Amino acid sequence: MEYKKKQFSLLLLILFIILFFTFSFSSLAFILGDFNQDGKVDFEDLMIFALAYGSTPSSSNWDARCDLDQDNRIDFEDLMLFAMNYGKTSTPPDPDEPIAQVTLSSPQNGTTVTTSTVQLSWYPVTNATSYEVAYDISNNFTNPIIDNVPGTSKTTGTLEDGTTYYWRVRACSSSKYSPWSTVWSFKKDSPAPPPSGLENLYEVLPDINCCYEGVLRDSEKQKTLDHLNYIRSLHGLNLVSYNYQDDIYTAKAALIIVANEKLNHFPDPNYKCYSEEGYTGSSTSNLYMWGWGYRPPKAEGFIDGWIIDGGVESLGHRRWLLSPFLKSTSYGRVDVPGFTGAVIKVVNDDLTTTTANVDYVAYPFENYPGNLFLKDWYLSFSVVADRNNFWANENVDFKNATIEIEDDNGNSLSINSVIYDNVGYGNPNHLQWKAIGIKNDVKYIVNIKNVSVLGTNKNYEYWFKLNPAA
Repeated sequence: MEYKKKQFSLLLLILFIILFFTFSFSSLAFILGDFNQDGKVDFEDLMIFALAYGSTPSSSNWDARCDLDQDNRIDFEDLMLFAMNYGKTSTPPDPDEPIAQVTLSSPQNGTTVTTSTVQLSWYPVTNATSYEVAYDISNNFTNPIIDNVPGTSKTTGTLEDGTTYYWRVRACSSSKYSPWSTVWSFKKDSPAPPPSGLENLYEVLPDINCCYEGVLRDSEKQKTLDHLNYIRSLHGLNLVSYNYQDDIYTAKAALIIVANEKLNHFPDPNYKCYSEEGYTGSSTSNLYMWGWGYRPPKAEGFIDGWIIDGGVESLGHRRWLLSPFLKSTSYGRVDVPGFTGAVIKVVNDDLTTTTANVDYVAYPFENYPGNLFLKDWYLSFSVVADRNNFWANENVDFKNATIEIEDDNGNSLSINSVIYDNVGYGNPNHLQWKAIGIKNDVKYIVNIKNVSVLGTNKNYEYWFKLNPAA
């Protein structure tokens, strides 16, 4: 509405100025202000001028025809020139009169453009019925793109990054041509190179603006799988395989994370870059997001973070990755400068049985890397009561269980924050607690007593020792 008011006010100003001029309705060969080249400066030209008033070559409403004094801005001086010629008419052009050389308007000579296409503009020439415009990557125009247009502008095709283009225009009338204009040039800028490291992660980089997740290198997937299996081996668990068919789910889920910069196992269809595959991946996977500076995070760091599960009271990520029933997985990640989303699939159709030859899963366990444990966070324990029936393992009850931790010298650690449940995160029985005073390079013996397993009370004993150099 405000824009229309300004245009209306401009029209009133033009008409007011026109009243103060005495027009000579003599016939002229060419008139400034005859923008539509119909032989007269009239209301149609007034409307064209009003729409372009106040613009410069970088403006969306720029019209080189209205820059009557050719100073690269359409302002009050152009308004005065237009008003002086309002109402005048022209005589038909002399067919023998030579056509003047074209003057280029924009983009300015030697400038750099950022858009994938650019509008080439020039000033109108008397007697011209069309214009031939040529642009090339060679200033000799050895292989130019040439087009004939009726107006005073032409939009290029898609430009190549980091390439300098040369362009020129000549006016046409019947079979006559003006001399070519002066040659101008412009350069298409090169996009910023990807942050260091991304080119090593992807076959094809992601493009969030197009909701494209990119193509992650197989080497990155294998690195993630190897690190997960290394940690599982510390617990005596079976190794998991890689399921490439699930990559579509994890990649699309990571895309949703990065596009929205939030984590949600059940994303809404209104989320940016939402897809059904992304929803499936989000609801069946561990999710991670991370802001960063110069270099993107390593995949191993995501696995370590899920294992530690700091700040996640349920320890759901740890429980899934250390599940004895996990047989296969898929890993996806999407990176943009300064932000990463990562996803690893943990819920599959083959969770019913396990080949792991273990009676329990304890964390930390035996000789354990110190970087995989926070001393003020939760230790955890679950029983493998039935290897052939996942849900039979919920028949484990820690209600009456006791937890004792002693070092080699018989010194006991204080236990607190004990939590247990039978939620099916990786294994449908779970016990967790915190201990005060855990130190590196000290062997601790853990005794968990009076655990009801399939109706029978059992006791468990194991040890752990944190190795800070691991």
